Amino acid sequence: MRRYEVIKDIPSGWETSAKVGDILRLRHWEGIPTLFKNNKAVCDADSRYAIEYCKPVEEGEALNATNQDENK
Repeated sequence: MRRYEVIKDIPSGWETSAKVGDILRLRHWEGIPTLFKNNKAVCDADSRYAIEYCKPVEEGEALNATNQDENK
């Protein structure tokens, strides 16, 4: 599963916002590749938010970031 790190706050996504450092997961929503945070859609994977506000992360990096979030 591809993951993306938010590098600039996304104030108003489809179902939720995302803050710098959040890890978003790529899934399909109604057939469209979409970035999700905690099972809520943030933005389409080809949108300006995805392209300019997020960066793909390697699986090891994403796992470390996810573990850090869970420990907060």
